[in-house]
Amino acid sequence: MYRVLLSVMAALTLSSGALAAEPTAPAAVRSFKFTYGFTVKDVPSDAQSIKVWIPIPQTNAWQSIASAETNSTVTPREVVDPEYGNHFWLFDFTGASPSPDGTYTATMTYDVTRYARRPLDGPAAPASTSLSAQYSLLNSDSLRARFLQPDTLVPLDGKIAAEAQTSSAGETSTIEAARKIYDHIVDSVKYDKSGPAGTWGRGDAVYACDVRAGNCTDFHSLFIGEARSLGIPARFTIGFSVPNDKPSGDIAGYHCWAEFYDKQLGWLPIDASEASKNPARRDELFGGLDANRVDFSWGRDIPLPEAQAGTANFIIYPYVEVDGQKYDKFDKKFSYENL
Repeated sequence: MYRVLLSVMAALTLSSGALAAEPTAPAAVRSFKFTYGFTVKDVPSDAQSIKVWIPIPQTNAWQSIASAETNSTVTPREVVDPEYGNHFWLFDFTGASPSPDGTYTATMTYDVTRYARRPLDGPAAPASTSLSAQYSLLNSDSLRARFLQPDTLVPLDGKIAAEAQTSSAGETSTIEAARKIYDHIVDSVKYDKSGPAGTWGRGDAVYACDVRAGNCTDFHSLFIGEARSLGIPARFTIGFSVPNDKPSGDIAGYHCWAEFYDKQLGWLPIDASEASKNPARRDELFGGLDANRVDFSWGRDIPLPEAQAGTANFIIYPYVEVDGQKYDKFDKKFSYENL
């Protein structure tokens, strides 16, 4: 196994004036090393093609990715999806020898600096020339229009539209309408992963609307569908929450949130699922996010470059294809260490 060092976007620097407007407690800035690993296993010995796509975190207005270190038996290529501009490492293990235990593995480590954000109380994004092309695309008029359209699991009509109309009570202010939708979801949807497999965790807005339960994907799909039905652009963001109770440790799984667009303040974040779990944070998590997280990708129904099995509902875990078919036999491991 050899080591491949790959440069990522230069670190985002913010002036002391920009940081002064951010919350002071909890910490407004946090730096940590984030490690993402995967192991593809039980691949048939006669497989002709083995490919793995991994999302790459990008520097944007609220996080800086200073460098990346990748360990693998193959050198990945960086590819970009044509719709949202998400970046991916594409590992092609075709023809590569597996590890002695018959698996294919890789580990990626990133140095991350994350900034708490409260654009509701001030400018939506600090001025910077270090923003990635992905973030610029996400702020374009053309992609903003995409964030008014339905996704496969996020319809904008029927019960989704009806609930949005009832919850917003005819409010014409973008922020006030979004706040009423957010409050209704926080009050009426329970963070609950006890439903049958294949129901919760898919980002299914109708499921969340009917069952009033689910995980973060379900909460935020419902919010996005309702916001879009009212003509408010809204988008899905997924990454990880990073624990702050100890200096290092493992991370169990992903976390996602949503953002909606206001013409005066730009993109404003919300985290309805965390607010549901911790009601004391309800105001904090409408129009603001803490620094204990890192985002990896945006959007739904993501077209993965060179993939043969179709689009990805959303992507944060490895997406694997064996002989052009989606393959789910893999392990994953995530960890962090404060810098």
